[in-house]
Amino acid sequence: MALAETFSHIWDCLRDATHAQSPLNTVQLATLGLDGSPNVRTVLLREANERASTLCIHTDIRSIKVAELKADPRVAIVAMDAHRGLQIRTRGIAGATPGDTNAWQSSGDRNLVQYRTTLPPGTPVDTPRDALAGAREKRGPADGLEHFCVVAVRLTEIDWLDLSVGEKPVRARYIMRDGAWDGTWTVP
Repeated sequence: MALAETFSHIWDCLRDATHAQSPLNTVQLATLGLDGSPNVRTVLLREANERASTLCIHTDIRSIKVAELKADPRVAIVAMDAHRGLQIRTRGIAGATPGDTNAWQSSGDRNLVQYRTTLPPGTPVDTPRDALAGAREKRGPADGLEHFCVVAVRLTEIDWLDLSVGEKPVRARYIMRDGAWDGTWTVP
């Protein structure tokens, strides 16, 4: 497979990863903590846009990750399908857009409950039940939208590792240079 074909295949995998049934749907998002240490968490990949070179997730604007992104927008996202032996590592610059009504409306109600709580993510509570107190009582279709945001990561680097080819693993790296992707094969 040529570098251009591999690049196209990577984006096919990333677009497929936006579906809940995809093993690549849960990705690891790494940010730089406010104290300078790395923070990694699992998030759902919501959108992959090859034309814009972006990956998007949804989050609560009150979360620590949004504060971290404002302080330093550099992030890494890793998607892994252990069954197929595929890993996609990316780096990029993140930006948060609050109150995206299109993304809000396309999310299932089950996914929106967490945005309706009065408590920010990470707030200590006495019991798990207290965490979503009042959040399940939907008051209107936009209830919680003020806490909802889309984080779009404009990719600057993609690293592809394919271990599925038996004894001949394949690895490629693509770096954004002057508005175009520049790819090279690398040692796995």
